[in-house]
Amino acid sequence: ARVQAVQEGGMDAVVDQLLPRYLHADCRERAPALEQRVRATLLRQGPSSYAQACRAVASVDWTAQLHRIQCPTQVVAGARDVAATPEMAHDIVRAIPGSKLSILPDASHLSVAECPGEFAALVQAWLQGHAAHPAT
Repeated sequence: ARVQAVQEGGMDAVVDQLLPRYLHADCRERAPALEQRVRATLLRQGPSSYAQACRAVASVDWTAQLHRIQCPTQVVAGARDVAATPEMAHDIVRAIPGSKLSILPDASHLSVAECPGEFAALVQAWLQGHAAHPAT
């Protein structure tokens, strides 16, 4: 439906559907400038590129290959993400040997934008832990 909408009406036709998926309501209320930046970024996207990305994401399924990942893996999920749900993140972690899951309670799909400090601290701690023990 979004592909058809964007092809017929451009990014203006879908931006109001996308914002609630990318940034949860509480985030949009407390950080209107962030919402405006994300809106502006979305509106700058080419409709045909967005439509192609939607088609690509709709048909991708790498779950059967996740077990092949052999490097240390940190999966980050937003507890409030309705697009890539925490349940999906749990499935990914179960499939990747030795992977770790962190769920940010006050984040949805753009957790790096909604909770930048928490996201950065989580990733930095994980990277530092692996720099000290590169074989793990």
